[in-house]
Amino acid sequence: MDSNIFEAADYIFTKKNLKEDYDLNDNNDWTIQLDIYGERHNRSDVALVNEYTEMEDSDNTLYLVEHSENFEKMGECIVASEMCEESIKDFLEKLRYGSEYIFHKKMFENKLNNLIAVDNRLSLNVLGKVEYETYLNLLRNSNISDNMCTYDILLERIAECRYIFIQNKDRLQSSLFMRYSEISAILDSNFVQLVSIHPCLVNILTLDIAGPCMSEICQKIAKIDEVIRNLLYDILKDLETIGSLFVDSNIIDIINMNTQSNDPKYSKIVLFAGNSHAIRIAKYYGAKCTRNPPKLLELQSQKLSLPIPQNESQQINESCLNVEQNEKNSLNNSKGGKLCRSKILGGKKRSKILDGKKRSKILGGKKRSKILGGKKRSKILGGKKRSKILGGKKNK
Repeated sequence: MDSNIFEAADYIFTKKNLKEDYDLNDNNDWTIQLDIYGERHNRSDVALVNEYTEMEDSDNTLYLVEHSENFEKMGECIVASEMCEESIKDFLEKLRYGSEYIFHKKMFENKLNNLIAVDNRLSLNVLGKVEYETYLNLLRNSNISDNMCTYDILLERIAECRYIFIQNKDRLQSSLFMRYSEISAILDSNFVQLVSIHPCLVNILTLDIAGPCMSEICQKIAKIDEVIRNLLYDILKDLETIGSLFVDSNIIDIINMNTQSNDPKYSKIVLFAGNSHAIRIAKYYGAKCTRNPPKLLELQSQKLSLPIPQNESQQINESCLNVEQNEKNSLNNSKGGKLCRSKILGGKKRSKILDGKKRSKILGGKKRSKILGGKKRSKILGGKKRSKILGGKKNK
């Protein structure tokens, strides 16, 4: 390949012979080379002519691309067949490089027989990149304390993803499972904190208070909102990371399936994926790095939130539970302490703060215990109590 062609891949890893990893009783002198191209998605600085556009297609090569394996069900092939040549040309020029370029180029040329899309997140119904970005935008543009619906949607989706991970964790190879266990432990801890904060937020939002206590309550609400937002940022990132581990596992399964044979169909396997996938798969197979990335300026994305102390939610809970006592003390200090809490706002009781509705009806007439699909808070995770979320151990 011409050395003047712009290098679009950040990493290239190569393993000369995958046969070394398998104990096959055959006398055939065959080899299967593994090449891995790592990329940054959605770059705008890639030349129109680059190593992806000039790559020669080969029937003896199996191409693995980071693209949803559900592309046929989603009708992508039908859409491609109806596009004119000019539209196809413009479309490929916009893609320009990477796994998406390889996938669509082969699809437009009707050469998908030696290509496998490896992204199985949609099939597993776990959090993918698009859904992750959608939820991030939702968090950035909403105030949790003002929009309990946002909180409940995210809480339900998080619980669903965790259940799917638990059901499918045996599919992960040992090295990936170790990484999964590390992230999952942090995810579980944050999820416990998130669930425990929910009743406190509901309680404080339904207090019927005016006067000197109002300022304190507003501060509490702002603090809870900040903690919830930070927890959700961290949890969503962990869900997205664990989802990517299942993609890695799928890639490994596909590579192994196409190499554990005495008469392999392909002499080379080429993987096109994001840098994170590329690095992990290369490490798994012991592939050598033949291209280090150029000087990537501050590529690591900054954390979206500040770290939260482990006892943060406990502090929030205790602080919120003290609001009513502080309110009572404040009232007792005024005019001999003879004012009743139920008389703060024109003699109305706290149970009537929302147009006469009780606190149990703040979410569409449902009790607080039915926020998630009619289940009690203690049954959010498959009927288990909150104290048993982490392997039967209490959250101390």
